[in-house]
Amino acid sequence: MARVSNYNTDGTLNAEDKWIGTDGAEGAENGKTKNYTVQSVLNYVEANLNQLTLPSAANDAAAALLNVPVGGLYHTSGAVKIRLT
Repeated sequence: MARVSNYNTDGTLNAEDKWIGTDGAEGAENGKTKNYTVQSVLNYVEANLNQLTLPSAANDAAAALLNVPVGGLYHTSGAVKIRLT
């Protein structure tokens, strides 16, 4: 198999494109290399998005005190924000 860095870059994703990953579930498949489609990752994210918990902070400075990284998400009274500074 060639090095990943030698493969062409495809700038257009579609649902059937595949990513390579490692199975992390406990059991016989744990640690095995697998293909994951863009659609399967999207389905997983959509199904588990409600488990996402964001810290509550009044502003970027308060979010920084909560260890939210620059570019990280937090919320103020339910409004989702991105820490910029």
